[in-house]
Amino acid sequence: MISAYPQSENIGENKEDSAPGDLHITGGLDAYFDRIKSLRVVNNPDALNSSTRILQFATDLTLKQLELIEPSQKRTLIKFLHKLGLIIGSSPAIPLAGALLEETDLSGLSLRGINLSNGRLKGAKLAEVDLRFANLMAADLRGANFHKAILGSDMKGGTLPANLSKARLDRATFSEANLNHVRLSQASLNHAQFTDAQLEGANLAGAQLRRVNFSRANLKNSILTSTDMRQAYLRGACLVKANLCGANLVGAELLGADLSLSKARDVNFSKADLGQVVLHKTYLYNTNLQACNLENADLEGANLSTSDLRDARLNRVNFGGVLLEETKFDLAGHYWLGRWMLASRIVRPAQRAF
Repeated sequence: MISAYPQSENIGENKEDSAPGDLHITGGLDAYFDRIKSLRVVNNPDALNSSTRILQFATDLTLKQLELIEPSQKRTLIKFLHKLGLIIGSSPAIPLAGALLEETDLSGLSLRGINLSNGRLKGAKLAEVDLRFANLMAADLRGANFHKAILGSDMKGGTLPANLSKARLDRATFSEANLNHVRLSQASLNHAQFTDAQLEGANLAGAQLRRVNFSRANLKNSILTSTDMRQAYLRGACLVKANLCGANLVGAELLGADLSLSKARDVNFSKADLGQVVLHKTYLYNTNLQACNLENADLEGANLSTSDLRDARLNRVNFGGVLLEETKFDLAGHYWLGRWMLASRIVRPAQRAF
């Protein structure tokens, strides 16, 4: 983009540059746009590097405008700043940390690389937005709508995923969104909706995920260590090769989910519904499965050593090749299952599966 100002001029040569003025302007958004351009922070790398005071004024002016204007006008302002590259990157010219964008409709925009860390976007509409490379760390996005938004990488290394670590995303909607490899560690996602979302390789370590809906979501190779997933809904979800070690899934619904080759050491599945779940070669060492439903589950080759299966519903479970050293069973009512285990010599010394 060609600058509207002669490149030979310096910041100090313009009287207006040397004295930016106050934060109160009249004339609406057009006056704000003209004011930002008059400061020549646009298209002038030398200005960006040499005038901290002017950039601070531009930032304060922008944040003030976002406090004053209506949500419908905020969309136009964000498009303006993003197009000029002023709010992009790890050290943007105009940082929007703490910016007020609640209920703002940004749906359908391309906001690659935008930096909205610590931003206030409660209830924002972000459907079908391109947020790859974006920094939304610690932002307040409670109730935001990310339906079909693109936040994840393209799986070929050509783009970087968004960073939503420590963000507040309770009751946010991510249905059919691309979140592959997105960083969501320590985020708060209670009651969030991820129906049919793509989260392959996503990092959700330590996240709060109570009553979250992951139905039919793709969580292959995802990191879910030490997450709170009590009463989460994962019906039909793909968790192949996922890492769930230390997660709390008490009362969770996983009917028909696929956890093949996943790591689930020290996971609490008590009172969870694991009916028809696929657990091929899953590492379930020291897992709490008390009073859970495992009817019709396929545990072929899983490692359940030192796990607790007391009071679990085990009708028609496939225990072929399962490792059960020191596993706790309450086989009352499961007479034929106990006889079959002994006859098949299914209980044998545990081996390292991973």
